[in-house]
Amino acid sequence: MPRRHPDRKRESRVNHAALYLVAFLLTGCSKPPEPVTRTLQAYTSKVTVIIAPPSETQADSVVYLARNHLQQNLESLDETFPKSDIAKINRTATTVRLPISIDTFRILDLGQYYSRLTDGFFDFTMGPVAYLWGFKQALPPPRPPTDEALYAALERTGMDKIQLFDDNSIAMTSPGARIALGPLRPAYAVDLAVVDLRRRGFPNLYLETEQVARCLGSPGTGQDWTYPVITPSGRTVGVLALDAVNAPAVAWVSLQDQTLTIRGETFCSYINPHTGRPANSVDYVLVTGPTATKCAALAQAILIAGVDRASRFLSRFPGYDVLVMPKREENDLLMTSGLAGRWTAAEADLATRFITLPSPATNEDELIQSGTDME
Repeated sequence: MPRRHPDRKRESRVNHAALYLVAFLLTGCSKPPEPVTRTLQAYTSKVTVIIAPPSETQADSVVYLARNHLQQNLESLDETFPKSDIAKINRTATTVRLPISIDTFRILDLGQYYSRLTDGFFDFTMGPVAYLWGFKQALPPPRPPTDEALYAALERTGMDKIQLFDDNSIAMTSPGARIALGPLRPAYAVDLAVVDLRRRGFPNLYLETEQVARCLGSPGTGQDWTYPVITPSGRTVGVLALDAVNAPAVAWVSLQDQTLTIRGETFCSYINPHTGRPANSVDYVLVTGPTATKCAALAQAILIAGVDRASRFLSRFPGYDVLVMPKREENDLLMTSGLAGRWTAAEADLATRFITLPSPATNEDELIQSGTDME
C-alpha cells in the first residue's frame, strides 16, 4: 500500500471534513424513512403489520414473530378447530377436570372477571343460546325460539358454569355449557403478540386483525398511529389517534358482524345473557384503552347492554374510552370525554354528543400476566 506524503495530511483532513459536511447536509435534507406495511395471513385471519422506522431485517423479524404468535393463539382458541384448547374443553371438561395451557387459562380467567365488571353482560358461553336462533345451523329456524326454550338454555349456560383451578385446570359444571370466545380471541392474540414484540426490543409498530389493533411507539417523530372508524355500511365517519402510552389498543363490534333473518326480521349473533335474545340497542361500539382484550370485552358488553345499562359499569373501566353509534343513526355519535382530543370527524354534519361519565387516564402499562386482569 503506498505511503501518504506528509505534505498531504492537511489536504486529507480538509477533504474528510468536506465529505462529512456533505453527508450531514444530505442526511438533514432527506426525508425520514416511511413506515413499512406488510399484509399477511395468520390462521384464517388477514393481518396488517406496520413497522417504523423500518429496515428489511426489522420488518422481516416482526412479520415472522407476529405471524407465529397469531397463528398459534388464534388456532388454539378456536372452538371450531377440533385440536384447539377450547374444543377440547367443550368436549371433555363437563366430565373431567382438564389441564389447559397457561395462555388459555389466562383468557378464561380474564373473561370471568370482565363478566363481573359488566354485570354479566359479557359472557362467552352463549353459543348454545345463539344456536337456538339459528347461528351455526345450516338454515335459520322457521320462527324465533320460545321463551321456555330460551329460559331452559340459559339455565344450562353462563360464566358461573366454568370452574378454574390454581393448577391451570378447568371443569364445566353443566353439560350444556360451551365456550366460544368471539371477539375476545383475536384481541387476546394481538395483545400476546405485541407484548412479546416489545420485550424483544421492537419499539415502533402497529398490528391489526379482525376488528382489533394495538400499537407501540409512533410511526415517526411527533406523530400518532391512527385508526379509521368505518361503519358497517362502509362509511368512514372519522379517525382516532391512538395514545401509544395510555391507550394503545382499540377494538370494535357491530350488530352486523353476523346476522340471520327469521320471518323478515334480522337478528345478530350477540346474545343478551339475561334474556337470551339478540342485542338490538346500539349499532356499533368502539373501545380504546390499554389492552385489546379488555377493549373487546367492554365493546361486546356495551353492544348487548345498550348505553343506559352500560353507564352503570363504564366507570369500572378507568383508562378506557368508548364511541357508540346508536342504531340506524350514522350521523349521531356518542363518546366519552377522553376521546375529545383524539377524534377527528370525517364530515362536518356528524353530530357528536359526549357521554357524561368519568374516563380517567392511566399510565399503567397493562401486561398479560397469569391469573390477573393485566392491571
